[in-house]
Amino acid sequence: MPYVKLPFLLASSAFHPGCRSSPKTVAYAFQRGLNSIYLQGPNIQAADYADFIGYGLCWHSVIDDHHTSEEEQFFPDIEAAVGEKGLMDGNVQQHSKQDNLLIKALSC
Repeated sequence: MPYVKLPFLLASSAFHPGCRSSPKTVAYAFQRGLNSIYLQGPNIQAADYADFIGYGLCWHSVIDDHHTSEEEQFFPDIEAAVGEKGLMDGNVQQHSKQDNLLIKALSC
């Protein structure tokens, strides 16, 4: 069965030969989760609403925890190791942009 790649397009080249993980692999997993929520939502029966809402909240928690841990721990550690404060500001801005796009995309 082909993988569903819409409505939110998947990151290109998510897997790299010889590499078990990369930022694109993480984004790929997040996008798959979002697509599953978006595509399955209309098919959920009333008896499954609570479970499906829980699934969506878990997905949100993963995204939030990922952004928070990078911004509070990982990015400052990189900046300290390199000795360049603000080096990761672009990544923090990217997180904010992604969060805003999600809010816009999911606001009906």
